[in-house]
Amino acid sequence: MSKKVLYIVFGSISLVLISLILWHFSYTFNFKRDSVKFKNSYEAYNGLKSESGETYKSVSINKDNKIEYLSFGELEEKLKAGSSLIYLSSPTDVINRLCVETIIDVINGSKVEKLYYFEVSYGSETYENIVKLLDSKELALPNVLGIKKGKLVGSLNLDFIDGDNIKNYDSNELIKSLNDVIDSLFKEDTLCDETC
Repeated sequence: MSKKVLYIVFGSISLVLISLILWHFSYTFNFKRDSVKFKNSYEAYNGLKSESGETYKSVSINKDNKIEYLSFGELEEKLKAGSSLIYLSSPTDVINRLCVETIIDVINGSKVEKLYYFEVSYGSETYENIVKLLDSKELALPNVLGIKKGKLVGSLNLDFIDGDNIKNYDSNELIKSLNDVIDSLFKEDTLCDETC
């Protein structure tokens, strides 16, 4: 082989490798950017007062979380045909602020690669659209949905949190409920694929 051909082959292989490396770092950077965005979004309310005059619970979110934000279009795609865990809530939701650290810790310690996040509040038009997409009458918030091939296979149950005694909820109940949702994705009969 001539030197010219070797240079062309070597150059082509080098370009492919550099492209793959840049793509990987770009993907990792975007993923980490969402993790930090989520952390900052939640911690920004620490110590502030809500419209009702209550002080928001201070939270500390691990910056190495598995959060990836979704647009409404991406959420719609996942609800119709995807397989993933989707976290629906808002950083100003009182119950969510009680649960968010536990949710992030459980997900970080699980085999789930990503926790897709979509910010939504009760009564919003977006909330109503999500309820319609799920073919439901209502949707509890905060919530972690287990979606398998466009079917709801698990949903976070927060019935154990009593509105009158909200600060004394049992985090073990939350952990159990969240693990049930995660397990629903990986059960043999739900045929979890590589996108979970």
